[in-house]
Parts: sequence; C-alpha cells; structure tokens
Amino acid sequence: MSAVTTVLPSSRRVRLRAALASLALALLAGCAWIPFLQVSRFDPATEQNLAELRPAVSAAYAGFAQDPLDTTALASVRGRLDDALAHERTKGEANRRTTRQLELILATFDRDLASRRGGPPWSAAAVANARENLEEAFDIALRTERAKRR
Repeated sequence: MSAVTTVLPSSRRVRLRAALASLALALLAGCAWIPFLQVSRFDPATEQNLAELRPAVSAAYAGFAQDPLDTTALASVRGRLDDALAHERTKGEANRRTTRQLELILATFDRDLASRRGGPPWSAAAVANARENLEEAFDIALRTERAKRR
C-alpha cells in the first residue's frame, strides 16, 4: 500500500497544482485584453502625412483653373505624394490597404495633372468635382489608417 501512496500525489500537491493552473489561465486570459501587448499596425507618421497632404493636394487642384500651371508647386506636391507612398510601402503586406489607397490618390493626381496639361484651364465646377473626389480618397485613407488603432 505504500507504493500506491507514493505514486499518487498528495492532496496538498493537487490543490497547489490546481491553484497554479487556475492562476496561469487567469493571467493568460487577462493579458489578451491588455492593449500594449497587442500588435498595432497604426503609424502616426502615415496619419500625419495624410493629414498634411490633403490640404496641399487640394490647393494644388485650385491651380488647375489658372493658366499657366505652377509646375514648381505641382512637382512639390507630387514629390510629397511619392514620399508618402514610399514610406507606406516599406511597412509591407500588413499595410496594403493604406498603400493601395495612396496608390489610387497618386494615380488620380497624375491622371488629372496630365489632363490639365493637355488642355485648357479647368472650370471652377471641374476643379470642385476633382477636389471632392480626391478629398474623399484621402478620407478613406485616413479612416483606414485610424482603424488600425483598435
């Protein structure tokens, strides 16, 4: 009978193991909700880039109604869009939605700029329409980036 008692752990050991297992489970379950332990793809630099680029691009569109175009200002805005896109691409596949939105913004800007260079100054209505479309694209990009905070 002594062999049986040495094989089975004592009731004190069983209670200690149960208490430690319960504590470990509670800690693991509790830590899953701690925000600083969760990996976030949010990047404040991207949000700042988007927030600063939005009015700059909108102002550049105002120049589409003027003749001649201010090519220096347009090149500056284009360069800033390129830089923002390059920054976003460095973050990899996890940030593809924001990257895609910036690609769409840049493609729209390039398309509109080519259209303006090849034609007469735009009407106020055409400028307002293009601005509205691009500002909506910026809003989507900002919402996409801000959603990563959660």
